[in-house]
Amino acid sequence: MLYGSYPKGKRMNAVAAKGAPITLDHPLIRSDRVRFFLDPKTWFDHLAQYDFSFGTRIHGNIAALLAGTPALLLAHDSRTLELAEYHEIHASHDQQHRERRRCHHAVRRVRLEQAEQGSS
Repeated sequence: MLYGSYPKGKRMNAVAAKGAPITLDHPLIRSDRVRFFLDPKTWFDHLAQYDFSFGTRIHGNIAALLAGTPALLLAHDSRTLELAEYHEIHASHDQQHRERRRCHHAVRRVRLEQAEQGSS
């Protein structure tokens, strides 16, 4: 069971202004592009369907890796990068990683490294 309420007043306006999908009328929710998992198994099962995962949240990348999906962490600070390095999670700390070309290069690098590890 989930319990909660929408933010009210100024807080609601600030969250909505950022484009967060917080109501059922939001276009991302209406177009079925938002997922909310209540347990790890369904989250991992969903992530296992993808070829690759990348993002700025280390927990999401760890979930993808646990599901068997290659992942690249887009580290936004030194703390996140340090966690990735310690746990040997592929990471990019390049401030320009938002450029499509660099993301494609990073994905190829991760896949090549994983292929090399699998063949040894």
